[in-house]
Amino acid sequence: MNFNELINREWVILERALLPQKKDKYALFQLINPGFDSRIKVYHNIIANKTTGLDIGGVPVTGNVERSYIVSKDGQKTRLVRKSGFLKDFEELFADKPELLEAIDKRPKFKYFASYVLAYDQLGKDQ
Repeated sequence: MNFNELINREWVILERALLPQKKDKYALFQLINPGFDSRIKVYHNIIANKTTGLDIGGVPVTGNVERSYIVSKDGQKTRLVRKSGFLKDFEELFADKPELLEAIDKRPKFKYFASYVLAYDQLGKDQ
């Protein structure tokens, strides 16, 4: 599962949410995990930097991936989840599901964030 694939769809879902690190300021964000957003909502960060991309003959080969997302858990204020501090964010977001933390026996990788959110959503539906 890749959030970049969801971002490039022909349709979008916009939601109004508080801006991260701002008090009482709202914005419209593109929800990029529709269908598995019961507890964690992941929004496209329009001002996020991307990793350096490599194209060969106009065909993307690697890179050009988002470095951060805007996330809201259980309707709380949004926050930035960055590639650079992902281990801390991972532990905070998924702390209430120790089975998910245990399933990721090594260091979690930012590129699999969509898969972690999907697994977290599915674990919540089992209860």
